Amino acid sequence: AAAERRFGMIILDPPRFARTRRGVPEALKAYHRLNALALACMEPDGILVTCSCSGRVGAADFVQALGRAAGEVGRDVQILETLGQAADHPVSATCPETSYLKCLICRVR
Repeated sequence: AAAERRFGMIILDPPRFARTRRGVPEALKAYHRLNALALACMEPDGILVTCSCSGRVGAADFVQALGRAAGEVGRDVQILETLGQAADHPVSATCPETSYLKCLICRVR
């Protein structure tokens, strides 16, 4: 029954999946699974907002997990906008993990 439901918008904002570098591979698998489940339930031209607050997970890896999920469920995902944390959470040039928030606003076809 759940597989029959379709949604025009889904927002994924899970808790931090990777607390250490060793946790990154499992976190990426979790982002992949979560996005695949959401994408499978999207109406055509629906909007997916998917987020990661795991500083250890890089933006490119997060996008790649989304892309793999889209391929797995046969959907095309267009990233309309990429967002990060607000200015009151500055990113350190010497500590990339402080760029912890990744948010992708996507159109799903």
